[in-house]
Amino acid sequence: MSGNLFLTCLRLRFEEAGSWSEVWGLKTSEKEDILEQEDITSSASEINDTRVKPSWKQWLERAFLRKRSGTRAFGAAGSSLQLSPHSQDGILNVAERTGNSLNGVAVTTALASKDATWSPSQRFYFEFEVEVLEILVADTLEIGFVWEPPQANDLPEVAHQLPQSVVMGGDLPHTFLDGSDLGKVSGWRPLIHVMRTSVIGALLEVRAPRGSEAGSLLFKVYQDNSLRAERRCEPRSWHGSKSKPPHGVVDVRGCVRRVRLLDSSCLF
Repeated sequence: MSGNLFLTCLRLRFEEAGSWSEVWGLKTSEKEDILEQEDITSSASEINDTRVKPSWKQWLERAFLRKRSGTRAFGAAGSSLQLSPHSQDGILNVAERTGNSLNGVAVTTALASKDATWSPSQRFYFEFEVEVLEILVADTLEIGFVWEPPQANDLPEVAHQLPQSVVMGGDLPHTFLDGSDLGKVSGWRPLIHVMRTSVIGALLEVRAPRGSEAGSLLFKVYQDNSLRAERRCEPRSWHGSKSKPPHGVVDVRGCVRRVRLLDSSCLF
């Protein structure tokens, strides 16, 4: 009997109030919080669902690249960054932003090729871990490669302004070649997909011009062992420096505050 009375009172309150949220006494702000939380949960589920596990072929390729990678260190950094060693070996492999979101470009030392000198193409690879991440920031990192980088005092505010470079990232993410915008990146949006402890890898395959064949660059971005984006481009003019080993570039910008370069000893 008491159960029927409760349901009757509940029905009368609904008819009087006009909605269940008013029946339960939820304020407008509380309802918005609930809806917002549902959206966040839904978005997180969608992000997790988009993660693709690497195939055995991709895993072996990554293992080979990591095995051939030596210790990585930063050689120059913008005025908003502080470089420091992760361990007592003194290698400057940590870049942390201490100033505003600009002038956070960090450049590694020259990278070693993963292929024999006689090979028609040369591959260069580096990777890093995101150690500190901020939320509610509407911008994010850029990564890439640069040939003959400027000195620290002459580094631009953002990575894609570097001359003789190929860079990917930002929000919305674009690919840039020698400072020119090549268009949007599909399949990878670092502002959403990159999280704290994410491992980001950058692979560049360089094919120098041979006879009538134009030179080309194939740039791939990996996150947590999965290929997330790639772009092939042909520079209009092939500067001689592009036949030399490039340097890695990380723009510690927006939501990303600290990164640490990884080497083979960290992974195997």
